[in-house]
Amino acid sequence: MDDDKQILEVYLQILAPPEKKAVTSSEALEAVVYGGAAQRSFAISEQYDLITAMQGQDGFEMIKQARESNSPFTLAFIDVRMPPGWDGIETASKIREIDSDIEIVMVTAYSDRERNELVTKIGTPEKLLYLKKPFDPDEIKQLALSLTGKWCLEKALKNAHDKMERRVEERTAELQKSNEELKTAKQTAESAARIKSEFLANMSHEIRTPMNGVIATTELALGENPPPKLEHYLKIIHSSGYSLLGIINDILDFSKIEAGKLDLEEKPFELDSLLETLVNMFVNRTREKNVELLIDLDPEIPLALIGDPLRLQQIITNLVGNAVKFTSDWGNITIGIELESISAGQATLKFFVKDTGIGMKPEYLKNLFNPFTQADASTTRKYGGTGLGLSISKQLVELMGGRIWAESELEKGSVFFFTVILGVQEDESNEALVMPEDVNRANALIVDDCEASRFITEKVLESFGCRAEHASTGENALARLKVKESEKPPFDFIIMDWRMPGMDGIETSRRIREELHMAVPIIMVTAFGREAIKLSAESTGINGFLSKPITASSLYYSILSNAFGKDISGRRVFKRSLKKSPAVEASLAGIKILVAEDNPVNQIIAREVLKKAGIITEIANNGKEAVNIVTENGFNRKSPGSKANGERRFDAILMDVQMPEMDGYEATIEIRKLEAEDTKNISGSKSKIKRLPIVAMTAHAMKDDEEKCLDAGMDGYVAKPIIQAQLFSTLVELIPPGDRPAPALSDAATESAIDALASDYKDTILKSRELSNGINFTDAMNALGLGSETFRKILSGFLGNTADTMEKIRGAFDRQDWEHLENLVHNLKGSGGNIGANALWEVAHELESLSREAVSTLKAPSKKLVDKVEDSFEQLTGAIKGYVGAQKNEIANEEKKEVDVDLLSPVLTRFVDALSTGEPYAVSAGLAAVRELAGEGELVRELSVKIDNYNYDDAQLILQKLAERYGIDI
Repeated sequence: MDDDKQILEVYLQILAPPEKKAVTSSEALEAVVYGGAAQRSFAISEQYDLITAMQGQDGFEMIKQARESNSPFTLAFIDVRMPPGWDGIETASKIREIDSDIEIVMVTAYSDRERNELVTKIGTPEKLLYLKKPFDPDEIKQLALSLTGKWCLEKALKNAHDKMERRVEERTAELQKSNEELKTAKQTAESAARIKSEFLANMSHEIRTPMNGVIATTELALGENPPPKLEHYLKIIHSSGYSLLGIINDILDFSKIEAGKLDLEEKPFELDSLLETLVNMFVNRTREKNVELLIDLDPEIPLALIGDPLRLQQIITNLVGNAVKFTSDWGNITIGIELESISAGQATLKFFVKDTGIGMKPEYLKNLFNPFTQADASTTRKYGGTGLGLSISKQLVELMGGRIWAESELEKGSVFFFTVILGVQEDESNEALVMPEDVNRANALIVDDCEASRFITEKVLESFGCRAEHASTGENALARLKVKESEKPPFDFIIMDWRMPGMDGIETSRRIREELHMAVPIIMVTAFGREAIKLSAESTGINGFLSKPITASSLYYSILSNAFGKDISGRRVFKRSLKKSPAVEASLAGIKILVAEDNPVNQIIAREVLKKAGIITEIANNGKEAVNIVTENGFNRKSPGSKANGERRFDAILMDVQMPEMDGYEATIEIRKLEAEDTKNISGSKSKIKRLPIVAMTAHAMKDDEEKCLDAGMDGYVAKPIIQAQLFSTLVELIPPGDRPAPALSDAATESAIDALASDYKDTILKSRELSNGINFTDAMNALGLGSETFRKILSGFLGNTADTMEKIRGAFDRQDWEHLENLVHNLKGSGGNIGANALWEVAHELESLSREAVSTLKAPSKKLVDKVEDSFEQLTGAIKGYVGAQKNEIANEEKKEVDVDLLSPVLTRFVDALSTGEPYAVSAGLAAVRELAGEGELVRELSVKIDNYNYDDAQLILQKLAERYGIDI
């Protein structure tokens, strides 16, 4: 568009010269974009339909009509001045209103100053360019080519987008239709399943009723002393009736569960009574196969519980029944129960049933708990069964808030595990069984050929406070007694198994009496009934008798009565004595602390220090995380928002002051606000609101820092590096005695112990800080109250966590990122101070202060100070490497000690079995035995760490290395 006709002719000549060969638009666009055909002609007449207008109104009408006929213009060159009608500015504005896609080039002969005013007036929108007259023909060609190419690409993109939108709409409609069909199908399937389950439930009930009649009348007929042949037939009917009834009961339970009609009871029951009933159910079946049934019960488990004892018994019965079915003669089955956790009137128990049966291939385990499934078809044919039992057990376990799983190895046996959550009664029967003071720490000898039975009995005896040794045969027992014959007496009592290979329990007992002339009390234990051997046993001087599987309570009272002549008519239970420990630690044992700390090294230190005092800890990595954890679990006792059944989760918080995301001050303020809201929500309650103590932990040691902590709402203040006595005394002061376990010592003794500890630690820290090189690991270790191995792990952790710290500090300094530099140096200062690196602490403290000032003043700290920090850091890391290396050398020297391989070999063999089953007490016993025989070498230390972390697979590898060191084959 131009009011000058000659200029219009120039446009036509430039854009469509007839003498040049035309090229395609894609070739021309390629020439501009890629430059690979720069010499090609720009005569591209086949690309364009060229139309001219001398007035803005005319051009506007042409563009409007082309738009309406769906043949829009791509590009318009518009002269700014076109008298007497619309000028170029008004024309461009009008065109923009009807066609937002067209590319526009404003052509003007104005000076640069006037052009700038034009730009100011109408702007530079995306599709509006400016071209100054006189223009270069190549510039016109390039503009035309690039802008039309751009327009074509945008058009193609828009078309593709529209096509995709339509496809998405179509797919959405299809998906909605599929969802509706799926919903309908789901409802139909659920309805069918419900009808099926209800039908099976009703039919099972109807069938079971006459079956009870068949069984009852058969029992009546058997009671009439029928002839032998008829009695045989009746017994077949009776046995078959019970088998069929068991199948029907399984189907009924399965149907009830599927239909959602199985409800669990909540009533008090005694765990030991349930186990006794269970044992009586299988005693005949195990006796027939000479299979030993053992009970491995964690002594810490409360026996007075609340739940559904019948359904719990059903689960265990199913698992034990399978174990008996698949265990060959002379095997053994262990029913184990462990305490996973206990709090707020609830206990999570872990049950396991371990057998020495046929086992399974790993590929069968994944489908084991599906209904109507067994390991394989041949198993069903050989051993029988519907495959419903495990499926029902799984669903019952899940209804009790737990899970069930299995481990197995072909030809070596299986272990089935499950967990359940049960209520705990407030009952005296839940108190621990501990021997009276006058017989405490009694020595016992366990004689049993069954390894599992020996370890279980030893564990129970140790829980009573007794010490135990064991022998696997009668001959070994006699040899052990002869060795200790000089001791008076060598043992306080003996637990003697009756059936053992070679010399049985009765013969062993006779020889103890007649040949060794020992009157030591002997309690005989048998898994196969006792009436047939009782007279023979009594003639040898047996003091007491127990049947396997023995329980903790039956063994406890048998020892008291038969070994020590105690009166047990009142069934008195003796409480477990508290361990002797420092007053402060004893008074804080069992409390729960949330530690808000972002530094990994400091987290380890805090956890270890608190663990040493018996304090339960949880870590929050920053202030925001601490607020979230506390908020989720409620603030006050009996608060409506608490998820802990009216008990707040933590007794106090140890709050680091400087942390990322949210520092300790902000976190404390937020907790206090939420705590106030929580208090307001329960206003009017008769319960007294208790403030959650918050103790600041900070590397700052100025008075105003302490005041700032208190102003933020904190209750106490401990400076880093933390002095253990100061920390404990602060916690004792802030946590009322009513909110923590009763102290083992009197208040006066507690105060005296606190003062003594505080004085000792103060002297140690002062002495440490006076050292010229600024590093004293031994004093720092003693000040923290940690063992050498734990402190060595902390030092190794410091090396790992600070490997790139100086590189980061240098980078922050070079970027002049003072805030980041302050945080980096603060963390380094805190970590170094906690491990006794006082020189590093001082220079890091100075650099931290200057970095904090630089955030506002922009005055850079001295580079020499950064160099000093680096020098101190390198000196520290070198010292740590030397210290850790020396410790390893000491450990290596320890490992060179000679050991009794004959004694160590069976211990390692049993230990491997304990690790493979994962039985905690057997693992603990094995570790203690290895430590005693092999010392505290590096491998034993590594073994201990793996076991502490429940990494039993790696522990087995370390145990293998230890065995290879002493030439032991395990």
